[in-house]
Amino acid sequence: MDVSTLMVPAASAGTASTAEATSSLFRWSKDTFLKILVAQLSHPDPFSPPKPENIIAEMSNLALLEQMMRLTSSLDSFSRWLELGQGASLVGKKVTVDAGGSAVTGTVEKVRLEDGKIRLVVDGQEYPLAAVKEVW
Repeated sequence: MDVSTLMVPAASAGTASTAEATSSLFRWSKDTFLKILVAQLSHPDPFSPPKPENIIAEMSNLALLEQMMRLTSSLDSFSRWLELGQGASLVGKKVTVDAGGSAVTGTVEKVRLEDGKIRLVVDGQEYPLAAVKEVW
């Protein structure tokens, strides 16, 4: 079996967000696990056949991995909705945001979800939710 096809390209890890990288890692692990398991079952060592309890343990690890993937996806979705709710609660309020080293004060006009990130529109300018320093 050619192991090089199972490797994750190093360049892709630096360009993805944390959630995307984690999701990608879980997908890679599941796919890799399945490829290795199929290779092991397809080409058993005649002098050391796989033990049924080892196969069962590997299958339960796969089931656990799938559950973790679903949980991670659910938590990512919940986190996005929570951030959207936080941003929505700021509509109509005065805020101070960090605008690249300088503080900008204004009223939040609306909230946008763009590329999975929450953006506040303060007096016509967009800022990330994380840039909010003060609310009143």
